[in-house]
Amino acid sequence: MRTLSVLYAHALEINLTLNTQKTVSMVFSPRNRHRVVANEFPVFVVGGSPIKFVNRFKYLGHIVTESLSDDDDVLREVKNLFVRTNTLLQKFHKCSVSVKIVLFKSFCLGFYDVALGSHIGYMQSWIITSVSFLLQ
Repeated sequence: MRTLSVLYAHALEINLTLNTQKTVSMVFSPRNRHRVVANEFPVFVVGGSPIKFVNRFKYLGHIVTESLSDDDDVLREVKNLFVRTNTLLQKFHKCSVSVKIVLFKSFCLGFYDVALGSHIGYMQSWIITSVSFLLQ
């Protein structure tokens, strides 16, 4: 708790504002359950405002969960893949198949993180489904 007070004091010195409405705290679950230190933690307070605990939040466009699983992030990418594919279908339905494939590769396959690599088999099936939907 003392560290947060020091952090807040230094932030005030350099006119850095902390948005306590957007600031959250998360306790990551250990993979080995017998290493759990506590099930409840004290409320952190910064500048008189309590910081709420969450089990998932979005950080820099990625979903972070307390279990450190990327399943929610992969699901978000799959949904985005279908949204982009549907957009292509609506806007370029009169184009040839070869043009649609080039557009699909450049517009729909923008996976920016390596984390999706652990789900490559899962993602391949969704990509194949999306491409077949595009080519109908």
